[in-house]
Amino acid sequence: MGIRQLLQTLDMSTSAEFPDNFDYAGLNRQVRAIRDDLERVLGRTLALEDDLAIQDASFYAEIVLESLRESSTCI
Repeated sequence: MGIRQLLQTLDMSTSAEFPDNFDYAGLNRQVRAIRDDLERVLGRTLALEDDLAIQDASFYAEIVLESLRESSTCI
């Protein structure tokens, strides 16, 4: 199967941003669990930016260690 055919096969006319079966609430729980685990390991509070704070980005959420805000990693 070629790339074009694969993309057409996977294309959904009812959803442009994410698949119909996308578990948004589940992803929120997973991201928060990762942040909580990191906070326990690091012994520091981490900021979580998601939803409206990350509107037009190519990633879902950002977990930020405040002292390293300029070089934070996106997930």
